[in-house]
Amino acid sequence: MGRKGARAQFQHIFTFLMIGVLALFILLIGWRFINGMFTDACQLQERDFLDQLDEALTNFISYGAVKTLSLPPPCDVEKLCFVDARTFTAHGNPFMEPYTINVQNPTLPCRGGGDTSTIKPYNTADAFLRPPNPPRNKRIENSIISPGTPPTNLFFITREGDTKPLQYYAGTVQLEDFCSALCIEPRGGLFRFQLHGFGKHVVITEVT
Repeated sequence: MGRKGARAQFQHIFTFLMIGVLALFILLIGWRFINGMFTDACQLQERDFLDQLDEALTNFISYGAVKTLSLPPPCDVEKLCFVDARTFTAHGNPFMEPYTINVQNPTLPCRGGGDTSTIKPYNTADAFLRPPNPPRNKRIENSIISPGTPPTNLFFITREGDTKPLQYYAGTVQLEDFCSALCIEPRGGLFRFQLHGFGKHVVITEVT
């Protein structure tokens, strides 16, 4: 093979390599663009979800008001969890101390009842407490809130099993069972739950 032939062959190889690198670059940029669009869409869905919930909590707090909400879950959300707002004033000052949210397996200190002497807190604020003998082989997701960070009592649990605390605190939300989180799964593609107004607070119950 002559020098010209070798040079031509090298140019062909170099051209193919450049085409490959360019194609890879385009694919990477395209993937990032699509992923960014998907992330933005999920954030918009989440924002819309919170806006609708916040509006309902504001409008149906009056005594005797009842409202059934049916909201589509944002993106990969598998469960919607509420926590009674009274939890954050039961012990300590969660606005000043770190505290732990245990959504998957919560045991909360019941106001005016229940023996919590054998229950060991995660930390000094002990807004949420771990049962003395938690069930084995059950994943417990915890979300640590830093000192000075407002508490949140609304959580998403994703299909991957991750617990996502939302930047949202509904101080009027109460549950029928103060000692548990209320976790709702979508039915027919919608989270369905009912708001019961009591003047100063709203009790949330699942629609079955």
